[in-house]
Amino acid sequence: MENELIIIEEAVEYSDATVNAVRALTLQLGDGSSDITTADIKEIIESKTTSLYLAKLKSTEEIVGMITLSAFRIPYKRRAWVDDVVVDENYRGRGFGVALLKHAIKEAKSKHVGILDLTSRPSRESANKLYISLGFEKRETNVYRINL
Repeated sequence: MENELIIIEEAVEYSDATVNAVRALTLQLGDGSSDITTADIKEIIESKTTSLYLAKLKSTEEIVGMITLSAFRIPYKRRAWVDDVVVDENYRGRGFGVALLKHAIKEAKSKHVGILDLTSRPSRESANKLYISLGFEKRETNVYRINL
């Protein structure tokens, strides 16, 4: 997906520049990503189920956003999960998040996904409004986690 300012493309090589950009972006999510390594990015790039899409400025190819899409089979259909939707704070409000999400939705459809899920903290009000504007519906469910 492209507009006049941005290119969305799948990360296909593991470079220091990609690792550093992903680390900087995820730090803006507050998820403690300082431990991201080249091996982590390599694992995603080589994965058959997970894709990392990068939003780059068309003029400089600077990475200003990212989204991760994991598509997999469950017994009754193909399902996908969106994670780590983030646009650099200096570029927010310019449509880059919309472009990333629309790209992930398009990719999920191309993989014949029937369900696309994501989670977002309630405090991320702008992000939650964005998801609803693109057709995501808030679910009444409990999310459980165990740290292993």
